[in-house]
Amino acid sequence: MYNREENRMADVESLYFKDKKEIKKAGNTVGILLSVCQGMTFVLGLGVSFILMFGRYVLKTEVLNNVNVLNLINVLLVAVGMLLPTVITIFLCREKLTNILRAERPKKGLFLGSVLLAFGANALCNISSSIVKAVLSLFGLPVTEMPQNNGGGVENYFVSVLCIAVAPALIEEFIFRGFVLQILSKKSTASVAVLMSAVLFGLLHGNMVQAVFAFGMGLVFALITIKTESIWPAVIVHFLNNFISVNLDFISKKLSPTTQYLAGSTYFVVSLTICILGLLILLKNDPQYFQIKRTKKEYSTSSLIKWTLKTPGMITFVVLCAVEILFM
Repeated sequence: MYNREENRMADVESLYFKDKKEIKKAGNTVGILLSVCQGMTFVLGLGVSFILMFGRYVLKTEVLNNVNVLNLINVLLVAVGMLLPTVITIFLCREKLTNILRAERPKKGLFLGSVLLAFGANALCNISSSIVKAVLSLFGLPVTEMPQNNGGGVENYFVSVLCIAVAPALIEEFIFRGFVLQILSKKSTASVAVLMSAVLFGLLHGNMVQAVFAFGMGLVFALITIKTESIWPAVIVHFLNNFISVNLDFISKKLSPTTQYLAGSTYFVVSLTICILGLLILLKNDPQYFQIKRTKKEYSTSSLIKWTLKTPGMITFVVLCAVEILFM
C-alpha cells in the first residue's frame, strides 16, 4: 500500500515538472519570436532609412519624398519583419498552418454576435485609452500616438486604408490570435492564453495609450477566436475598426470642432448599441459564451502565468517593449 501511494505521488510530481517544462517552453518560444520580430523590424527599418537618405540626398530621387511611397515601404518592412520569423517558428515547432489560421467556418450562431460584440467593444476600449492619455497629460508626461495619415486625396486615402486597416488586421491576427494564442492555449489553459496574448499584443504597440487600447481589444479578439474556433471574426472586426478610424480621421479634417465632437459622440452611442446587440445574440445562442472552461491543467492561474512569463524569451520581449514605451 505504501509503495503504491509512493509511486502515485512520484507520478504526480513527474507530471507536474513535465507540464511546467512544456508551459515554460511555450512561453519562451513566444517571447523569442516576438523579440525577433521587434528586432528584425527595427534593423530592417534602420537599414532602409539609410538607403532612403542616400537616395534622397545623393541620388536626388524625388519619389522617395512621397509620403505614400514611404508608408508602403514601412508596411512592407513590418510584414517581412514579423511574418518571416513567425512562419519559420511555425515550421520549427512543427505546427500545422491550418491550426494556426483557425480557418474553419465559425460555429453556427456565434459569428454575427462575436463580430458585433467586438466591433462595439472598440468604443469602450477607446474610453480606457482616453483616460490613460488624460492621466499622462495631467502629470506632464509625453503622450505618443501613431499618426493616421499625412494628407488628403484619393491616393493617400487608399494607401492609408492598406497600411492602417488591411495590413495590421491580417498580420497581427495571424501572429497573435493565430500562433501565440494557439501555442499558449495548447500548452497552458485557454483563459491564461487569452490573457497573455492580450498583454503581449498591448505591449507590442510601443506606447501607453495604444497599449491600453490594444490590451482591451486583444482580450475581446482572443475570446471570440477561442469561442468561434476561427481567427476570421477577429480579422474582420480588426479591419473594420481601423477602416472606420481612417475614415473618421479624413472626415474630421473638414469638420468644425463642435461637429467633430457630435460625430464622436454619435459613433460612441452607435458602437455601444451594437455591442449590446451582439451580447444579446451571443447569450441567446450560447448562454455560457463568456465562461472559458478549464482544460486539462489543474494548476492555479497564477502559477501558469508565472511559468509562462519567467523565461528568457518573455523577459527579453518585456524589456524591449518597456524601453520602447519609455524612451522612443
